[in-house]
Amino acid sequence: PEDLQVLWKENIVLIHQAKDIDFPRSFIPAGVKSKDIHLVATCDAATSMCGTAIYAVVRQDDGKFIANLVTARSKSCSMTIPRNELDSIVLASETLFCVLKTLGDRAGDYHILTDSSIALAWVKNDHKPLKQYVFNRVLHIRRLVNIDKLFHIAGEENPSDILTRSSKIDLEDLGLHGKWQQGPEWLRSPIHDWPIK
Repeated sequence: PEDLQVLWKENIVLIHQAKDIDFPRSFIPAGVKSKDIHLVATCDAATSMCGTAIYAVVRQDDGKFIANLVTARSKSCSMTIPRNELDSIVLASETLFCVLKTLGDRAGDYHILTDSSIALAWVKNDHKPLKQYVFNRVLHIRRLVNIDKLFHIAGEENPSDILTRSSKIDLEDLGLHGKWQQGPEWLRSPIHDWPIK
């Protein structure tokens, strides 16, 4: 009971401090033309939840890239971690599909990034039979997005790790200039330099 009381107090303090976090309404800078917005959907899962974060990456006139959070979602899940990771790809695909429809011709290319090699192998699999649970989700993902745009990224480079991290989150990571809202540093570099495979 005392441990629970301490946890509640820490959470209330964190909620109180979070009221100062700002989120800009516009994630697209002024003057961006059609097909200039590159969307990056990252996803991650843990034992009891999964989540996705979608970033808009834009190249400015001076050649520099900027990245901003478009939206994020999370949900509870209770399967094995590989199946939860597959559910995170489903969540990323559904969310990305909605963002692509909303942006219309302003959205150019996109990438979906996961740190699960098992879930990635399931989605990319064309030859071996899959169990029904996995097969249904893979089919759903393939209906929503092009699986050639799905790549692997190391867990420490994945910004969606913030959604599933069991340790404390620093408010600086969530702030206006933090890793959550602007994405990791590699998003502000050319695609060929991204740590994906």
